[in-house]
Amino acid sequence: MSGDPDRRARILTLGFLYALIVVLLVVIGLVLASVMVTSFFDRPAEPKNTSPDRGAAVLQLGRATA
Repeated sequence: MSGDPDRRARILTLGFLYALIVVLLVVIGLVLASVMVTSFFDRPAEPKNTSPDRGAAVLQLGRATA
């Protein structure tokens, strides 16, 4: 029976270490997700090329080369 307390302490220590590693991995994953989501919404909007003049210019260029 003299080996029981040492074994129990070793199991508790390993369990605590594994739990700590899991918690750290979860925290790192949450921080990375937060940074990615924040940087996604901070991007400038892409300009829209819906100018009617641009479409007319393309049509005129097509007619000129035909």
